[in-house]
Amino acid sequence: MSHELRTPLNGVIGFTRLTLKTELTPTQRDHLNTIERSANNLLAIINDVLDFSKLEAGKLILESIPFPLRSTLDEVVTLLAHSSHDKGLELTLNIKSDVPDNVIGDPLRLQQIITNLVGNAIKFTENGNIDILVEKRALSNTKVQIEVQIRDTGIGIPERDQSRLFQAFRQADAVFPAVMVAPGWGW
Repeated sequence: MSHELRTPLNGVIGFTRLTLKTELTPTQRDHLNTIERSANNLLAIINDVLDFSKLEAGKLILESIPFPLRSTLDEVVTLLAHSSHDKGLELTLNIKSDVPDNVIGDPLRLQQIITNLVGNAIKFTENGNIDILVEKRALSNTKVQIEVQIRDTGIGIPERDQSRLFQAFRQADAVFPAVMVAPGWGW
């Protein structure tokens, strides 16, 4: 199923990128950039749904590979900067100096999780800022434990609903206006 969904969408993204390299009017370039952004967002949603299916089936395999933490998180900020700036929000990344840059783990899954959390923060924040804070929690000879916090000035989740936060496919319909319903949390 993933091949049937991803292949045509990757075709749209690829041909959009090729067309962006040609001579275009500013309006055409703007339209193509919107197409590319929208297609990439749709691809991310498809990947999330497919990964959720794998997770539910116990078939999601996490990688354990070396990767540069800072540039991995910088990519998330770069990806979401346009959305946050469109809403007039400030998006910041603060990695404490004692956090090692080279770590071992699954960079794709880390990006996926942070992208979903920050994406929801953008959707539910009308003004102010969204801050990504990365701190070292523990360090041993072979492992480092880090904590990533997403802080925003959004409406928050009422305390009475927080216990349901990680239940699959729940949304706080009665709490949030319909225009604020967002995929990504499955809440």
